[in-house]
Amino acid sequence: MAPKILLIDEVLSVGDETFRKKSMRAISERIRSNQTVVLVSHSTGTLSQFCDRLLWIEKGKTMALGKTNDV
Repeated sequence: MAPKILLIDEVLSVGDETFRKKSMRAISERIRSNQTVVLVSHSTGTLSQFCDRLLWIEKGKTMALGKTNDV
């Protein structure tokens, strides 16, 4: 059974290229399945690719919340 919310923390920043590609496919599949995915990353490219909404947290404070292009 799949979890209701999937938390992913910087998984795409580790491993070799094969691992990263496999991880990216798995994340894409989860998102397309309408599963809620929370992706934590410092990579704006990764966030732009996968996210339609962002929550920017800096030093424990919410800096912005909204559409990816706006945040």
